[in-house]
Amino acid sequence: MKQKSIFKIRTADGSGTAFYLSEINALVTNYHVVEGYQKVCVEAIDKNSYEGTVIMISQSEDIAIIKVDADFTALPELILSDVSTLKSRDEVFALGYPYGLPYTETKGIVSAPDQLFQGKKYIQTDAPINPGNSGGPLVNVAGEIVGINTSKFTDADNIGFTVPADRLRAFLNVYKKEKPETFSIVCNSCLCCIAEETEYCDNCGVE
Repeated sequence: MKQKSIFKIRTADGSGTAFYLSEINALVTNYHVVEGYQKVCVEAIDKNSYEGTVIMISQSEDIAIIKVDADFTALPELILSDVSTLKSRDEVFALGYPYGLPYTETKGIVSAPDQLFQGKKYIQTDAPINPGNSGGPLVNVAGEIVGINTSKFTDADNIGFTVPADRLRAFLNVYKKEKPETFSIVCNSCLCCIAEETEYCDNCGVE
């Protein structure tokens, strides 16, 4: 029943996927799914819709957190996996709403657990990750989240990329430490949380 914790995200520019994490009582998705928006439509599998507020983003990690004024605490719990144990040919499942279609689970295998791409390491899988799947979880056979699926890099067949769970964990740690109440950006360099418009990071000076 974990599909109840997976949501469709809709904006004027398209759709994506998000998932609820009870440890932060918020939804997680890709930054590029919500890019340019601070308010988005969040649709549950039962078709109920909610207004979501984008509360924190990381452009470099392509991660965003969305708060929703609704009680999701009874939803099935999703747990982040220890991706250090992930191996090539491990079976995985991409969960989400490809092309805005109804919820799907697509099976595949891990092609490479630490593929270097554009200067960062990703999980490469042959599970189809299409537009609309972006922001949804990739889970192992135990149902644990190994990463966040992203379709922004390629539309090639049988090549999918996933932001690993350990990078998501680092982002979540910043969120839990800072507890932002308004829209905030995580610095690409020092992971400082920035809530006010500024040209340079007050902490490290990066633009």
